Amino acid sequence: MSNRRRRLAVLCGLALAMHLIGAAQATEPDSNVAQAQDTKCSCKACTPDACCKVPTGFQPLDDKCQSKCETKTWTVTPPAPCGTQAGCCQ
Repeated sequence: MSNRRRRLAVLCGLALAMHLIGAAQATEPDSNVAQAQDTKCSCKACTPDACCKVPTGFQPLDDKCQSKCETKTWTVTPPAPCGTQAGCCQ
């Protein structure tokens, strides 16, 4: 390979590398935007509250509570924390 072709190959390689670096840097703000999106929060909610402690190992209570709990969900916008909601097990 002649010197001229080697130089051309090196220049093309550098141009490609610079293009890829620029493209990677251009996507960084998008990743910051993704972090600012709403956060999904959830908790276990049971009625009665005694069902929050299952499984207890006491089979009659565990069986009774099997259908008494649900997952409660809500969203928050960062930097707000999920916190706790009324009715959630503690």
